[in-house]
Amino acid sequence: DSPQASSTREQGAALVREEEERADAEVQSMMEQMSEVAANVIRELAPRGSVLIFTRSDAGTAQFGRVLETYGVAARDIMTRFDEELGLLIDKAQGKEFLDIQEKYSSEAPKSDGPKVFLATEEAARGLDLPDTSLVLILDIPKSVASYAHLSGRTGRFGQPGTVVTVVPVGKLGWFESKMRGIFASLNIRPTKAEFIQD
Repeated sequence: DSPQASSTREQGAALVREEEERADAEVQSMMEQMSEVAANVIRELAPRGSVLIFTRSDAGTAQFGRVLETYGVAARDIMTRFDEELGLLIDKAQGKEFLDIQEKYSSEAPKSDGPKVFLATEEAARGLDLPDTSLVLILDIPKSVASYAHLSGRTGRFGQPGTVVTVVPVGKLGWFESKMRGIFASLNIRPTKAEFIQD
């Protein structure tokens, strides 16, 4: 290797590290913003039942939970517990057995003065049923109309009241807002802007 080739590789590696650090900083900033919004929504709405927060898929739910805790909200990453301790059992469990396992672990939410708060990603939503969920917070743009309907359907079940708050991230020249307007229109939903959330 010539000194020039070695220098070029080192410069390339430095650029890659800078890009990775910038991307990590952006994810951290987004987590902090979304955590603050989630904490404010929970305080403002004061839900009677559990809260289920769907986070961005690229933001680890465990990391998001730690950031959320700095805003005074203790939350549990419900799927991590399932994956770590009951992965095989859940894979084999069906019907009532699955619901019994889920209920056992949902009862072990972190203790706090407020409601029980659980974290999950859109991908983990299938089969998720927490019967007393009264608030669903969606902190990312769902992949499809069907996915949004499924996420929002985690509350208001069996005739019980429920609230869904969707936080639309700002960016991509209005693409996020446009996609959510399309999802809402497809489902005949008339969204209302929460007075306590600022632009």
